[in-house]
Amino acid sequence: MTQTIAILSPHLDDAVFNCCDHMLEWRRNGNDICVYTMFCSFQTRIVPGFQKEVMRKAGIASVEELEESRRQEDIRALKLLDVRWLHLDFVDAGFRSYADAPIYENLQQLCSGKRNPHDDLLFEQMTEFVKTHIEAELILVPLSVGQHVDHQIVRQAAEAAGCRGELRYYVDYPYARNPRRWRLQQFKEAMRAKKSIRWMSSNKRKIMNCYASQMFQLFRWPPFYPEIILG
Repeated sequence: MTQTIAILSPHLDDAVFNCCDHMLEWRRNGNDICVYTMFCSFQTRIVPGFQKEVMRKAGIASVEELEESRRQEDIRALKLLDVRWLHLDFVDAGFRSYADAPIYENLQQLCSGKRNPHDDLLFEQMTEFVKTHIEAELILVPLSVGQHVDHQIVRQAAEAAGCRGELRYYVDYPYARNPRRWRLQQFKEAMRAKKSIRWMSSNKRKIMNCYASQMFQLFRWPPFYPEIILG
């Protein structure tokens, strides 16, 4: 029996990095898949120093260029997967600001597991979007291993919205490769839950290579890790 599947992806690579081989299998079986990528905007006047360094390493001169190149990378990958997608305009946490200052000034704050109070309105808006627009028989959200604030917001918004469909969790890579990035509760969830595991295929590696701006920064050698979906 075919079903509708919605994947909530915080950033322009998370769905592919964490669900690609599952999507390939689901599409072979005739399922309808839509990837909703939440934080696709980088538009800001205030660029923190750590983000400037990321852009410099990628050879990107402006936030406009960064946004366009990241979106095009994601579109190329999702076309190869033959799935539908929607790029939303919530601003990426690394570029969010308040009163002319970054909300998250460095990677430590970004992955601290502590949502800045200035993100409360954004969280409410995302919860309302999920409640109003996301309807599928199966809905996948990040487990939020790594404690990245955007991953946490997506997970918590889906839980608060009371999704119209079965909610499952995918394990977040590349964070999950480091045992220290797991919280005890997340580890317990992963151990207790039923799991669907797919080891990385050659097709997934080819599709991941669409994300040229990310691959050389996130992986020091050719990646090989399991996709793990809980629930």
